[in-house]
Amino acid sequence: MTRSAEFRDQLVAAIPGLRAFGLSLTARGDRADDLVQETLMKAWKHYESFEPGSNMKAWLYTSLRIEFYTQLRKRKREVEDADGFYSSRVAVHAEQDGHLDMADLRGALADGEALRLGPVAPGGPARR
Repeated sequence: MTRSAEFRDQLVAAIPGLRAFGLSLTARGDRADDLVQETLMKAWKHYESFEPGSNMKAWLYTSLRIEFYTQLRKRKREVEDADGFYSSRVAVHAEQDGHLDMADLRGALADGEALRLGPVAPGGPARR
């Protein structure tokens, strides 16, 4: 059996225990499944950093716990807005000037004006 096949088999064998650990942290099946999935994806991505013969179970459980705390920190900064109350109060400027700037740039490029400009200096472009 190749190393990658053995690694895969160990990952698959660890799934039930990881899910139980995820449930103990989150108390929600959907979040526990997300944690397990993210843990397995990261483990597979960092397959090369795993030392054969070391404790894979500990490696995976540590990764899952770190992922749990990372998601917890992210959720603390999020505001749930199921009814759209907060998003309806967000102020947005009536006009965005980006399209005008782009039109000016296109016009300058079409006229060849951009080619007449010198190198850009910290104070702005130097005209020739």
